[in-house]
Amino acid sequence: RVSGDSRALFVWVSLDDHGNAYLVWVKGSEPNAGQLYLSMSPIDNKKNNPTLGGREIQSASLSFDRWIFELYRAGIETLQGIAWMLLVFFVFALIAYVIVRIGEMRSEPRNPKE
Repeated sequence: RVSGDSRALFVWVSLDDHGNAYLVWVKGSEPNAGQLYLSMSPIDNKKNNPTLGGREIQSASLSFDRWIFELYRAGIETLQGIAWMLLVFFVFALIAYVIVRIGEMRSEPRNPKE
């Protein structure tokens, strides 16, 4: 049975040496917020083990379209990283400019009213 609860907080997935899968999470929404849950999928269960007659999952092959998509995504993520770095650089440059201008204004001699 698959439930609709959210596994967004402190998710931990692990496999032991035998091949059993474990999922541990903390429920973040009401009711029962903050409760710790454990889900286990034993490999000896026929449904979980393809060698015992269970369903085998086909691995995804990388077709030409998939390669293009992955390259496109990598390019977008690279450009996004460069944009963030430029934003951070210019924010610090603006802060430095303001600090220098304040220092210049304080060091200028003030002319008294005549």
